[in-house]
Amino acid sequence: MEFHVNNKFQLKAFLLSLILLFIQLKPIEDSVFAAFLLLSSKNLYYILFIAVSFILTLTVLHESIHAFFYLVFGANIKLGFICINPYIIDVSKKHFSTVSYSIIILSPLIFISLLSLFFNSIFGSLIFYFNLFSSAGDILLAFSICSYPNSEFIDQSFGYTVYQK
Repeated sequence: MEFHVNNKFQLKAFLLSLILLFIQLKPIEDSVFAAFLLLSSKNLYYILFIAVSFILTLTVLHESIHAFFYLVFGANIKLGFICINPYIIDVSKKHFSTVSYSIIILSPLIFISLLSLFFNSIFGSLIFYFNLFSSAGDILLAFSICSYPNSEFIDQSFGYTVYQK
């Protein structure tokens, strides 16, 4: 059986991000407002540079954590892109258990969330919330994997293939 990360899945991930945003709107609003106040004396190019640097750094860190755990579980990895979004894929066709595949998928959410605790409240909050929203697809993938108990998974460019035991 194959699971495809298609436009419908991407829309679900986007909607999950919006739901998470609305649930946490007040603390996010406070964090963004506080960050804006800190940067308000700077020019627009500086603010854009900081914002783009922040997003790129977290994206690289997120994908690097995926890569690390793929390697821990014996995968051969390759970097790919869908539009401008990077992703890591296992090209060895290795079979992953439900637990190992879930660890690979959820590790950036867990580790970057823990990392956010080491920063001051404004910066740490921004790291936490951005990571949470950008991990919506990973959260949905983890839920989909858990719907196949006692199975193995092969990572594919389109999603994954499920092998029932």
